[in-house]
Amino acid sequence: MSETLRKQIRQSKPIPNVYEEVFLSLCLAAQRLEQPWNRFLQAREKIKRVHDELERGADFSVLATKASEDPDTARTGGELGATPESQLKNTDPATRDAINKLRPGQFSDVIQVVNPNTHQSIGYRIVKLNGKEAAGQRDLSDPSVQQLIRSQLRNQREQFLRAAYDEVLHDEAEIQNYYAANILKNTGRK
Repeated sequence: MSETLRKQIRQSKPIPNVYEEVFLSLCLAAQRLEQPWNRFLQAREKIKRVHDELERGADFSVLATKASEDPDTARTGGELGATPESQLKNTDPATRDAINKLRPGQFSDVIQVVNPNTHQSIGYRIVKLNGKEAAGQRDLSDPSVQQLIRSQLRNQREQFLRAAYDEVLHDEAEIQNYYAANILKNTGRK
């Protein structure tokens, strides 16, 4: 553990007001706009094959990496990370209901994803509940709290370095108004 992290932990108190969080993974088969009917059937068949493999005991993260069409989560084995439970209200009702029925370690059945504006199917997903954490204060020895502090320190450092970089660029920038120079040059020739 770095000295900066130790110092931050010593200065910190238990983190108050930590809301209940769910840890989710996702595997998505999307329907593309070109050839919508054919793609609709392909997406449904693809996600059904993934679900069948999960039922036979396959590893969710391996399948999500191979099969998911969500580029952000496919790279992480489907991991969405910690999501405040209140944020689940923003997802579609079918996914929210499926997540609420799951116990940690379980995955959902195939869920049809519907565009809330057009009410048309845009694909299918399978969601896995990796864990839940109850609301409340956390102790500083909790690895998730230490990771949160690390993330905050990393973000603060990145913001500081970005601000310093932007300031150096601004201070060293040389601005020339070519338009005004051209007007002055042309008026002097008349």
